[in-house]
Amino acid sequence: MIYLEYAACEKGRGSQRVAAKTLLNELLNSAFNIADAGKLMRIAKGGKPYIENAAFDFSDAHTEGAVAVAACGDGKFLPEFIVSEKSADKIGIDIEYKYREVKKESILRISKKLFGKSETEYLNIGNDGYKTRFLEIWTKKEAIVKANGRGLAGISDADTVSFAGVFLETYCVTVENREYIISVAAT
Repeated sequence: MIYLEYAACEKGRGSQRVAAKTLLNELLNSAFNIADAGKLMRIAKGGKPYIENAAFDFSDAHTEGAVAVAACGDGKFLPEFIVSEKSADKIGIDIEYKYREVKKESILRISKKLFGKSETEYLNIGNDGYKTRFLEIWTKKEAIVKANGRGLAGISDADTVSFAGVFLETYCVTVENREYIISVAAT
């Protein structure tokens, strides 16, 4: 099963990290009976957190005012957190504030360097929603590289159009009257 949970948090990187760890602890405890997962976590070479010999995988992300966590594995049936009943071994998640300040020049520079042809075509289908499409592609790319453990070094290879993984979904959610884009990738 693939689980997803998100919540509001205070601004500032330190507050976001604490909120993400708290939310992740709650999800892993609810779904897999893992109490205080933070004490068991290790960091892989690519920067992905994991728990040694766990029969599940997890990922977290944070942005201005919100955090999101995802997990996959054979856990409890928790309908309020399950986004798919598909089986998966690895998971990645990313979240961005939908109205994040991103300059068009930055979008063009990043997309030219890191986006594939199909992603660039999708980005350029019109002027309306240009920034939202950019953030959608970006969150998908980050979710994919978190799932496959490659980290940001593999972001240009993460194809969000023909991704052959088990699961790749993007959600628009509202947290305390603010809109966010969340992407989850599971392989």
